[in-house]
Amino acid sequence: MSLAGLIAAQRALYGRSARGVLPGAALGLSQAWFYQWAHGDVSLRRKRRAALAALIVYLFTEHHGSYGSPRIIADL
Repeated sequence: MSLAGLIAAQRALYGRSARGVLPGAALGLSQAWFYQWAHGDVSLRRKRRAALAALIVYLFTEHHGSYGSPRIIADL
């Protein structure tokens, strides 16, 4: 179980409100960090990186794993 999962389980068990003290505060974790984990990071940068990673995987598998980084970069 991840730390964020543990915090979510504790919040569900003890019924902390959304504005209540975050159980991870003693560990130096912010509420923003928890909510980002809970709702996912939907930033534009994260989406672009995921799309680029998927394209790289596609190109690598399309060429049967024989392309290295210079050829992949050239194809991009």
